[in-house]
Amino acid sequence: MGNLFRPANAVLRALPARAQLPHDHRLPLVYRPVNEGPAETPLQGEFARAPRLALVEAALIAADDPLTARRLGQAAGLKDAAEARALVRQLQELYEREGSAFEVVEVAGGFQLLTRPAVYPWLVRLRKASSELRLTAAARETLAIIAYRQPIMRADIEAIRGVQCADVL
Repeated sequence: MGNLFRPANAVLRALPARAQLPHDHRLPLVYRPVNEGPAETPLQGEFARAPRLALVEAALIAADDPLTARRLGQAAGLKDAAEARALVRQLQELYEREGSAFEVVEVAGGFQLLTRPAVYPWLVRLRKASSELRLTAAARETLAIIAYRQPIMRADIEAIRGVQCADVL
């Protein structure tokens, strides 16, 4: 029992030397707290982005739904929505200039990162042909009853079919 409650320093001393982290070791960006911000030195190279632009791009990539300028600004830690809009315009110009397969589009009052229509034929090839929605016989029967007798209540459908249909509905 005594070994389970040793102080952290004692546990670290018990580890082999190769398992210990150096004292000046910084966590990778993925594990750093959000308020710690981007790395001190910006990335270099042809495709490097300014830190704030990279945060906006990352938020757009991670989002499933369109992000409003306000929400995008919050996610990227920006001052306000105007700065987010300016960075989105800069990202749009960058994608256009690079001839990227992606584009930032304003959809439903927000911004979303989408693939360009020109690459659609190649993306379709990645989908499986069997990903179409297949209905069971019970589901088809239930839908036929609904189509024929609508508006109809679940109890009425169950009376017609003779079995429960809550799962299908």
